[in-house]
Amino acid sequence: MAKSIIINKDYETFVRQLSGTADRKDNAAFDNEQTRIFSNRYNLVRFAAALGYRQKVKEPLPKETIEIVDNRIVEGQKLLKEDINIIAVADFGNESVFDCDEDNEKDNLDKRYEIYLEYLNGGLGLMYKWYNKEINGHHGIINNLLKNDIIKKEEKRLKVEKGKSKKGKRLNIQR
Repeated sequence: MAKSIIINKDYETFVRQLSGTADRKDNAAFDNEQTRIFSNRYNLVRFAAALGYRQKVKEPLPKETIEIVDNRIVEGQKLLKEDINIIAVADFGNESVFDCDEDNEKDNLDKRYEIYLEYLNGGLGLMYKWYNKEINGHHGIINNLLKNDIIKKEEKRLKVEKGKSKKGKRLNIQR
C-alpha cells in the first residue's frame, strides 16, 4: 500500500518552478521549460529526499501541506518506493521498520513515509534557501551543490590541433 507524497505548502510554487505544472491543466502558466531543473516532480522528489538525507536535514511536516505525487503514482514507481524504504532503514538504523506483523504493519509504513517526507522537505528547504540567495535562483542551487561536494564540476577542455587547409592553418576543436 503506497501513500501520497506531501510537502510543506510553502514549497508549492517553488516545486512548480523547478519541475513544471501541477496535474491540473488550469495551472499551465507554471510550465516553463526554461526555468525547470527537473523534468517532473517525481525526479525532484527523489533528488530532494536524497539531498536532505545526505545533508542530514529533516524538516517535520507542518499542518498545512499539499500533495505533489498521488498515491496511485507512488504505487507504480518502484524506484520511489525503494528510495522511501532505503532512507527509512538508513535513518532508523535497522530493518525493524519493515516488521510486517499485523499489529504494527501500518505503523511501520507510516513511520517509513514520515522519515522520507521529513528528509524530502529538508532537501526542498535547502534548495529553496539556495535558490533565493541569487538573482538567477538555479545558479544558487547548482553553486551550493558544488560547494557541498554533492556534484562535481565537469571540466571540459578544448583540444586544439593545427591542421592544414588550402588557406593555411585551421583549428580542429574536439571536446
